Amino acid sequence: FGDVSWNYEADKGRIIFTCSGEIPDFTQGSPAPWNAYISDIQTIEAEHVTKIGNYAFQNAVKLLRLKTGEQLQKIGDYAFADCSKLIYLDIAAVEEIGVSAFCNNSSIKECLDLEKVSSIGAGAFAGCSTLTDITLGAHLTALEENVFAGCFALSGFMIPEHVSAIGSNALKDCTSLRTINIPASVQNIGAQSFAGNTQLQKVYFYGGVPGNWAADSFINCNNSLILYYRTSQEGWSQLGDSWNNVPIQGQDQFYTEREDHYSFGNVASSFGYSPDYCIPRQRYVDVLDSIINGTYYYAINEG
Repeated sequence: FGDVSWNYEADKGRIIFTCSGEIPDFTQGSPAPWNAYISDIQTIEAEHVTKIGNYAFQNAVKLLRLKTGEQLQKIGDYAFADCSKLIYLDIAAVEEIGVSAFCNNSSIKECLDLEKVSSIGAGAFAGCSTLTDITLGAHLTALEENVFAGCFALSGFMIPEHVSAIGSNALKDCTSLRTINIPASVQNIGAQSFAGNTQLQKVYFYGGVPGNWAADSFINCNNSLILYYRTSQEGWSQLGDSWNNVPIQGQDQFYTEREDHYSFGNVASSFGYSPDYCIPRQRYVDVLDSIINGTYYYAINEG
């Protein structure tokens, strides 16, 4: 493969790639030259490789560890599909991930850092049933169909603010998700994109009503599901109190954390106080650590 060479150490179940360059694309009909060892490979060391091509390690059923470096930019279609024992991988440098690249890898449990990725193919992580946390970055503009479908343990997930389209079944059957954010940039939500998320109770829309929104996108979710929207955004009031039998509710503000989302109206009752509640002067003094400043702000706010 140009400057790249490889060596398989049978006693260690390890395949090592040396020098910088690309591992080319293969097909199911024309597999990689190490295909004779594919069912015994446990470790891949490819620290200077810039690309791992299509079908390169599909069905490496004993693969546990993938060691790559900062030069890796692309992982091809089905490159690591059906590697059901793969646990350890660091692909933080990768910018492009192909179709079904890691599908059905049911042992990945750690947080997956994909902040540099600008393109993730359809079904890339479908069936990664033990994956709990994924970090996506600002370069990503679409969630393709089935991309994270069947990630049953996924609970830490936020959609980046530049995503404009969420494909069909993109996050279907992610049964541990409790909340999800829909950025203001999203204009397309595909069929059953969040269907079957039985723990999903709160969805936060940061923009207006999406222009192309499939009617079954939230089918078979939690019975307590509520769709929240910012009252400053236009179009929502025209929907009334529900969208396809799912309650919708306007809020003045959203507070967003890594794993959960909270919403509240900007009124005293939202914070557990009665409407006529006044903050005591001493609290102003304590917070500002000044009798003068505390008294002043108490007077102008509560006096």
